[in-house]
Amino acid sequence: MLRFFGIPAGFCYQKLSSSRDINKKFLHGLNAVYLKDLNKWIRLDARGNKPGIDAQFSIYEEKIAKPVRKELGEEDNPVIFMEPNPTVVQVLKKSSNMEELWAQWELGLKDLSG
Repeated sequence: MLRFFGIPAGFCYQKLSSSRDINKKFLHGLNAVYLKDLNKWIRLDARGNKPGIDAQFSIYEEKIAKPVRKELGEEDNPVIFMEPNPTVVQVLKKSSNMEELWAQWELGLKDLSG
């Protein structure tokens, strides 16, 4: 919808730890928009809020749902992609439930690291 209205938009990714098992990682997707008047990209987290999660739009500071905890091996990819990662799309299309998603994710994880 952003692109429809002429707002440059992209995809961003974080590799985060599962709340059930910190050794198991998952991919969290974000969006980014380019605000021409400010000459900068701003990452947006449309994940939705709940107690303990307060992702808000801000032009002054990033307020995403889950800041990266490097001590747990989490990663924040600073690249803004024009299209969604093809491996992510493939994993989502092949998975009809969470168990299949995790199995596919484990196979595709190495493709997302590069």
